[in-house]
Amino acid sequence: MQNHPKGYRKTAVRGAAITGIAQLLKVGLQIASTVVLSRLLQPADFGIVAMVAPIVAFVSLFQDLGLQQAIVQARDVTPEQISRLFWINLAMSCSIAVSMMVVAPLAGWFYGDSRVVLLTALWSLPLLLVAVAAQHLALLNRTLQFSAIAAIDVVSSVSALLCAILSALILHNYWALWFSVAAGTLTTAAMAWYATGWRPQDPRVRADTGQMLRFGLNLAGFNFMNFFSRNLDNVVIGKAFGPSALGFYDRSYKLLLAPLGNINAPAGRVLLPILARMRDEPQRYRDAYLRSAGLITWICVPGIAALAIVADDFVPLLLGQRWAAAAPIFAWLGVAGVCQPLGNATGWLFTTQHRTNDMFRWGIFSSSTTIASFFAGLPWGVTGVAVAYALSSLLLRQPLLLFWVGRRGPVRTSDLVSIQLPVLVSSFVCFLFMRLLDAHSDVDPFVNVVLALAISYSLALAVLMAIPATRNSFISTIEVVMQGLKQRRSA
Repeated sequence: MQNHPKGYRKTAVRGAAITGIAQLLKVGLQIASTVVLSRLLQPADFGIVAMVAPIVAFVSLFQDLGLQQAIVQARDVTPEQISRLFWINLAMSCSIAVSMMVVAPLAGWFYGDSRVVLLTALWSLPLLLVAVAAQHLALLNRTLQFSAIAAIDVVSSVSALLCAILSALILHNYWALWFSVAAGTLTTAAMAWYATGWRPQDPRVRADTGQMLRFGLNLAGFNFMNFFSRNLDNVVIGKAFGPSALGFYDRSYKLLLAPLGNINAPAGRVLLPILARMRDEPQRYRDAYLRSAGLITWICVPGIAALAIVADDFVPLLLGQRWAAAAPIFAWLGVAGVCQPLGNATGWLFTTQHRTNDMFRWGIFSSSTTIASFFAGLPWGVTGVAVAYALSSLLLRQPLLLFWVGRRGPVRTSDLVSIQLPVLVSSFVCFLFMRLLDAHSDVDPFVNVVLALAISYSLALAVLMAIPATRNSFISTIEVVMQGLKQRRSA
């Protein structure tokens, strides 16, 4: 990669364009999977898988140990170091696979459901496939091979969707979801090995990986704390209310918040290696981050807000009438969702500034307050859990996160507030407008959803253009994108 501004810009724009197209396809496939499988399977089927999900997420924390990001962030890395990290990761994964089989009966006992036992044990197979591909994917990311990564993402998503639909038509139960995950991870592993051409050296290879392990362990510490805030709600709801209630909650979460991961994670995949190379150029670093984080926020938040506002129409329209009970859960998770795009993007600052120790400390606070919110909302049922989580995210964690990450480094808290606050204002105005419209008319559900999206994005654009700083940043971003597209056409 070129080591000058135009080189970085061209690489970033090209990578963002390729990754963006791939993620649009992937999000579309994910939504299609959600819609189709919700009509083929029962809420309890999703609830059974959601019971296993926290166990899978927990053991996965000890699988990667942040080593993928360590490879991406390192200034220099040798083949010996990568091989050593590969074998460390694989050894951990084998231990985890055995652990999954051991704890499977305990999981069935905890939930009082024997179906959880075999599902938990067999989930160790996809986890092993993830480990087999981890260093290969990190190498593709480090060397900025975004086309290869995009192809892997799309093909594995297609594989997972086709396998899920076929399995659901044949089995008519939760095993269709397991087969979907297994097919996706197998495809990813096979394509990653083929794309890199890299093969690990002898397991006895020696190399100095101490610095990368320390970086990764801090990141793994954050992920360990973050695990509880991301998964304890499933455990609490599954234990207290059973698989059907958990199925409603899980589908609401997956339908609204999970697709954000298919935007932030790939964007981070493009930006992390580039921002890491800009560490010693504060102004360029700040401009690149604010342009990227701002664009993602302005693209995602108006849509999240609009769908949350018309959840009573949107959820039954998309998933079917039997899922109508999930609408209030979906709506409140949408309130938390307006914080997610920028909140997730703060991780880029922590990692590229080598502040994973700060990230770990934040994880302790964030996880503690999130867990407290789950238990606070539990007496009011599944919707109560969603309400408590949403309010604590919007009013407590997001403001403190912006302060914590912005107190050091080129990107300040005021910069982050200038991204977050305007979209919150436009979303609230959209809410008031839609409530006024609902009070005076009876609109078809589909029309109401389309209208809410149009109004939300129109208001967001109006607010964006009314503020000089955001207007200038938006125009600059558009110019960069157009320049990149022009360069791509002329190449």
